[in-house]
Amino acid sequence: MYRTGIAVLLFSSVLCAQEYWKPNPKTTWQWQLQGAIDLSVNAEVFDIDLFDNTPATVAAIHAKGSKAICYFSAGSFEDWRPDAGRFPDSVKGRNLDGWPGERWLDIRRIDILGPIMESRIQLCKEKGFDAVEPDNIDAYVNNSGFPLTGAEQAEFNRYLAAAAHKRGLSIALKNDLDQVSTLLPYFDFALNESCLEYDECDRLLPFVQAGKAVFHVEYEMAASSFCPTTNALGFNSLQKNWELDAFRVACTGNESAAEGPELLAVVSASTLTGGGVVAGQLVLLYGRDIGPYWMTRPEGVPTAEAIGDTSVTFSGRTGLLLAASRHQLTAIVPGDVGRLRNLDIAVKNGDAVTETLRVKVLEANPGLFTLNGTGTGQATAQNEDGLLNDTLTPAVRGSAILLTATGIGSNHARVWIGGVEAEVIAVGPGPENLPGVVQIQVRVPAEIEGGAKVPVVIESLGVRSASSVTLAVAP
Repeated sequence: MYRTGIAVLLFSSVLCAQEYWKPNPKTTWQWQLQGAIDLSVNAEVFDIDLFDNTPATVAAIHAKGSKAICYFSAGSFEDWRPDAGRFPDSVKGRNLDGWPGERWLDIRRIDILGPIMESRIQLCKEKGFDAVEPDNIDAYVNNSGFPLTGAEQAEFNRYLAAAAHKRGLSIALKNDLDQVSTLLPYFDFALNESCLEYDECDRLLPFVQAGKAVFHVEYEMAASSFCPTTNALGFNSLQKNWELDAFRVACTGNESAAEGPELLAVVSASTLTGGGVVAGQLVLLYGRDIGPYWMTRPEGVPTAEAIGDTSVTFSGRTGLLLAASRHQLTAIVPGDVGRLRNLDIAVKNGDAVTETLRVKVLEANPGLFTLNGTGTGQATAQNEDGLLNDTLTPAVRGSAILLTATGIGSNHARVWIGGVEAEVIAVGPGPENLPGVVQIQVRVPAEIEGGAKVPVVIESLGVRSASSVTLAVAP
């Protein structure tokens, strides 16, 4: 291994120029798909139906100083829409439960659906909308009537994103939580229904960490019961009814919360995904009032069992802390928990202790660190010449490159670059011996094609990382 200053990049973000409007992470909003749009609502963004609203309504929203999001269904056929005649029977699948006149679409047939969806997005543009919200883009996890795969759904969703962006419109990833890590680079914000009801809000955290807005609604819960939680997660939440009319109770950020700290989620520090932890893994803990108000690090040492009055235990074992703030801790899972099936995690802040949060113990949960801090896009990697790997300084085929990861079980790793298995030269401690992190030195296969976004995947004990991380490799 060679020494590197790459550790400072592991928690940094890359700022990209915006070519079109994107909502700020904290943005007030209204979602109304039924009835005359209530323009008296004090919101920075209005999400309204494409077909039921005129350019005059969009102009009125803009006159308020607000932005307009264009709703349409991209994954279902609706028999009442004006373009319903463009959909052949061959692409219509099963009915959507509870939605008369609506059927799933065969999203594999981009040759048929693509022109229809492009026409809809173009109509959004012509009516003056600023962004689009395509609905029902998770058919592959529903009983659609077609044998759809996640890869096919991701291809269709990326197609929609490209169609929106080339028209200068931003785009929401609607639900589809299983593919957040894959699709995060292509979508500008998220819109989710009922993640608290189904205990899956942690899967939206990559959007928050990437500085992208999360718009969220609950239908079966009162705002007073969920706002403190979603405020702490950084969401923009509403209580709505199922009719999605003008009724709206917005989380203002001032809701009174239950007294004492609350631990909400534990995710991988590299991929920002949950599902379990690995012994020795670097993790992020999200919550409310779980640490000091400002981000604080141990004095003079990289880790400590406590930062001020804040500490964390994993089934009674004290974890090491790298950083702590009011809503986030960076910690290392103790190395002796591998034989346990579950961990009961609790945070102590001052004299108060959170209720325990139970997570699974996994043999491996590999994830590569990336420059944007979300587990997607350009890997945090060092070329053989010591330079940071990026499009300006790509790796040379046949040369060694240093990858940075966490969640590697028993320091066992295999690596694929450009779809070709690479020679693993060494697996060892992280940069500057950063705890919870490992470095994997591999040789870039000589036979692969070069490019700015060559996929890199790591595998540990049979578990593979997401395929959305890339390296720059010279032609």
